[in-house]
Amino acid sequence: YYKEDKIVVPDSLPVKQYIIHECHDSLFAGHMGRDKTIAAIKQLFWWKHLPKQVAEYVASCHTCQTTKPSTQAPAGPQHPIEVATQPWVNISVDLITALPTTTAGNDSILTAVDRCTKMVHLIPTDITLDAEVFAQLMQDHVFSKHGLPLDIIHDRDPRFTGEFWTTVCKLMGLHQSMTSAFHPQSDGQTERMNRTVEQVLRAHATDTNSCLLYTSDAADE
Repeated sequence: YYKEDKIVVPDSLPVKQYIIHECHDSLFAGHMGRDKTIAAIKQLFWWKHLPKQVAEYVASCHTCQTTKPSTQAPAGPQHPIEVATQPWVNISVDLITALPTTTAGNDSILTAVDRCTKMVHLIPTDITLDAEVFAQLMQDHVFSKHGLPLDIIHDRDPRFTGEFWTTVCKLMGLHQSMTSAFHPQSDGQTERMNRTVEQVLRAHATDTNSCLLYTSDAADE
């Protein structure tokens, strides 16, 4: 069978692996990368999910893993965060954005979580939040109620890593712990809290029946 002048390979794993082997591992193939291997196979053959299977084969090729140098910078060591033993001494903050705009003009939520007690403050704000407003919100909703923490965990948002907030932390003696990408061990609790808040908001925003019932009851009263 042919598809666009290409041979349709039957659904046989040994046959597919043999073709990939010839187009990737052979002497003339030279263990090229994923894209070049796919292009070489597509010149003659076709089967369903071809790019995915080729990518998995190339990624698991022992010769490629041991002979090709890495072009990425060496990853730094991961420093685990200390276990919180006192309330509001170690906190983590994050932002929930792209929410529906409220009547007060807010479309974002600043989440502040205590790593010891898991108590959370959900502070309404908007997407135009800058470092100065962030510092004021932290003062009004967190620092004034629980005192100054020793360590604040946040991501590498420019509002948190900018000169203003960095200077504020230095003047107040606050240590900034910036998280790495795809490292839930550091700020996983704020991400999990954000997920819970979004789930609750989504449920209330899409529950049209309860909204209509509330509106009718309010009109009767």
